[in-house]
Amino acid sequence: MGLIRAAHEGRVAAQSDQAQRWRAETQLRHASAKAGWKPSDLPTGLDDEVYRREIQPRLKVIKLSSLASALGISIPYAVDIRKGRRVPHRRHWLTLAQLTLGDKHTQV
Repeated sequence: MGLIRAAHEGRVAAQSDQAQRWRAETQLRHASAKAGWKPSDLPTGLDDEVYRREIQPRLKVIKLSSLASALGISIPYAVDIRKGRRVPHRRHWLTLAQLTLGDKHTQV
């Protein structure tokens, strides 16, 4: 019964006013970052093919906490990115290239 009660309390807490404010603030931050990003922010040569072939396979050695912190994302989203189930917004690719490839594709 303790686990059931804890699960219920967790669901209630996740819908609290404070939790909803935090989610709204995060969504606004991400929307603002997307709106301010330009494709020209990526270095030449850092494209879909490089992401798929060189960056994504190397993500499996990056700690989830490091990945989430570097991109400002949640651990569950970091799991999906690392497993290749999700492709992060291109504004994150330079950071991911720096984490996985070093300076190889980070020159603007």
